Amino acid sequence: MELPLPEVLQTVAQFLPSCKDFFAFVHAIPQSHLTRPLQNLLDLAKQIDPLELWPAPIGIDDITDEDIISLIQPTLCLYPSITFELIHDSFFDHLIPSTNVHLKHILYHPKQFDIILTHYRQYTTTLGLDLIENSSRQYTPSDIKQLSHALPQLPKLENLRFDVMVSWDSSVLDCLLSAVHFLHLKSLKLNFMEHNGVIDYDSVRYLAQCIHIPFLENIKLYGLSVPSNDICIARALINSLTLKSISLRNCNFINHFFQLGGHLPKQLKRLIVHFSESIDLEMVAQTIADSNVQEIEFVFQSDQVFQTNGVHTLTTTIANLKHIKSLALGRLQFDETSIQSLTQIIPRLGTLRLQQNGITLEFLKQIATVLPTSSHLHTVQLSHQNIGNEGATALSAALNDRNLKLYLNGNDIGPLGAESLTSVLDKSLILNLDDNPLEEEGCLTLINYLVDHEDTECALSISNTRMNHSNGLACWYALQDLAPRISCLFSIAR
Repeated sequence: MELPLPEVLQTVAQFLPSCKDFFAFVHAIPQSHLTRPLQNLLDLAKQIDPLELWPAPIGIDDITDEDIISLIQPTLCLYPSITFELIHDSFFDHLIPSTNVHLKHILYHPKQFDIILTHYRQYTTTLGLDLIENSSRQYTPSDIKQLSHALPQLPKLENLRFDVMVSWDSSVLDCLLSAVHFLHLKSLKLNFMEHNGVIDYDSVRYLAQCIHIPFLENIKLYGLSVPSNDICIARALINSLTLKSISLRNCNFINHFFQLGGHLPKQLKRLIVHFSESIDLEMVAQTIADSNVQEIEFVFQSDQVFQTNGVHTLTTTIANLKHIKSLALGRLQFDETSIQSLTQIIPRLGTLRLQQNGITLEFLKQIATVLPTSSHLHTVQLSHQNIGNEGATALSAALNDRNLKLYLNGNDIGPLGAESLTSVLDKSLILNLDDNPLEEEGCLTLINYLVDHEDTECALSISNTRMNHSNGLACWYALQDLAPRISCLFSIAR
């Protein structure tokens, strides 16, 4: 059974004045009922903050561009920042002359870039070249060069990101980096994940120079491979006088970054590292010691086995950081001593994200003892720890009066755990129970609790919960009782 598309759009229109409610409605449609374009919209919605960005539902079958424009035009002025997934060129042509919305985020497409330069040259502060999944649109080296030559024509541009599948040969990268030198960028993201090969020496040095441009505060480098033993990029990062945020994912120079023997830049507030090679934890601890960093995210290789002393040294060092407010550790196996260090950190944190750390029920109970008194804590993620129903019960007892965003996906929580977590729904802002065997009983327990408690505004996500098609429909019918006051996110998949 599929919902008639015009009816879907009519209902969407009722919720457009509130971004949160709009996304809530989209999430409330079971995935089996979504057309492919609406599913693309749902996928995009999961990646952005719905309170700030709003993607137009472009490219929906059997609906003309004019229909969509008339649907969304009255509400465009409500949003200071809009992301468009540009599917139909004609939509963009219609929209540009008819709105004065201040566009801050634009998904670049070669055919529209001249229009962007003409109409929004003085307003564009952020430009993103994004690879949209399931899209036939691919970017060529000539596209990148064309964009690079035009970048200096955007005088307000502060944030530039490249998330595309493109061959980063030296001519393409050098063309882009030469343009970057003329910009007053605050943020730069370059994604080399799809590039097979090593960046040559000259391009590496050119990129190192860009790291030192005067206003750059945030840099993200993904999948960058430099020549073996080249420390040029690592040295530029560790010696930066402006960078406040460094994010490195699967780059082959990460070990060099921690081997240089220096300390993090004094002004650095955020350090995010996803390791692609084995790493010495004591060396990592030495680098971050006595730093002013406030946010740390380390995700290690799944197959690396760490020495106990290394884990202890790292967790103790983090516990001694004076300004730490956010901590994320992935694939780092804890023991009794490291859990004790962790419990010392938690009361000072606003965000705690732990994934695949082998946290046992006993370790979880130790963590739960400090949660009620951790007044700054607003986000807790304990993913893929296999804490089960008993762990869910322990957490619900510790958190039943806290306003939290709680992520418990992949924890083998069943119907009994779901029942205990209903007490969390009253206060939590988000409860994510994806990839748990809740089955029909657990899902309906959670949904019916929301139906019976009208003041609850928790965003609930329950996808991949071992339900068959008929069970999914039963939950969908239960969700319809929430329609007059949708403020919760549901993503129900078989």
